[in-house]
Amino acid sequence: MAERRDGHLLPYEEIEHAADYALRAYGHDLRELIQNAGHGMISLLVDPTALAPDYFAEIEADSETPEDLIVACLKELLYLEEEGRGIPVSFEVTQTDEQRMRAVCSVGLVPLEAARPHLRGTIKAVTYHDLHIARHDDIFSIVITFDT
Repeated sequence: MAERRDGHLLPYEEIEHAADYALRAYGHDLRELIQNAGHGMISLLVDPTALAPDYFAEIEADSETPEDLIVACLKELLYLEEEGRGIPVSFEVTQTDEQRMRAVCSVGLVPLEAARPHLRGTIKAVTYHDLHIARHDDIFSIVITFDT
């Protein structure tokens, strides 16, 4: 379990992967796990601390399983960039319904030109490679691999 020096849980950490990006996200529940996975994905794309959102978009995702719901949320997040709506710099899960496997999220965006000096990398797709949620005491974690 990854902990900061002050003893608090890290929201996510980048992990080694041979050809692509990968990260491990942590959370106390599904909402926090989705949110921290989103923060981690954004940090692979851009330095989110360098930019404040200019505008916001709402995304929604439905799924059959918690793992699929996380991937669906991240795919929706990536789709905003792909369709030219902006570069995501903030991400908040505003609603989750674990019975219906549904999440609603607010995404802070900036135009590509404003983000260009702070870009870190590109992600082509969110994958299902070795995707599963693990539980250690009261903390959940998930490893997510991204095609670059």
